[in-house]
Amino acid sequence: MYRHYISRVNKLIQLYGAYILVMTHIYRLDEPGKMCSGDYLTEAERHDPAVTSSYLIETGRLFYIYMVCIWVIAGAACVFGSVMCY
Repeated sequence: MYRHYISRVNKLIQLYGAYILVMTHIYRLDEPGKMCSGDYLTEAERHDPAVTSSYLIETGRLFYIYMVCIWVIAGAACVFGSVMCY
């Protein structure tokens, strides 16, 4: 009786996870995301604490690492899934 409700809740949680993944890509890789995370700063500006206090450099790096890890995991799942199905 409860399997139907649990299945629906699980699907909603997965849908929310996909939404978070898409929004992270949009937020980080769009122009405002690049500006806020300091992608356009020179090396001299990156090492100046007065300049870097205005940017979200660590947050941008965290979002980028998160995206790379998700794509590595998805790629590995595709490769291993293909090998197992073969």
